[in-house]
Amino acid sequence: MRFIKRNAAGETVSIKRHFELLTRLVIGILFLSLMIMIAVRGLAEFPANKKRPPAQ
Repeated sequence: MRFIKRNAAGETVSIKRHFELLTRLVIGILFLSLMIMIAVRGLAEFPANKKRPPAQ
């Protein structure tokens, strides 16, 4: 099954390619946000561990 493709200028870009780019963008954003969340959580945990009084 072939998708619509007209000229090299890309006036009518194939729907499949457009969908692929969109999904890649979404996956990239999700991956980045996940990494940022993990990094923020890791950074937030360090001061908490330091402020705890030593167990006696």
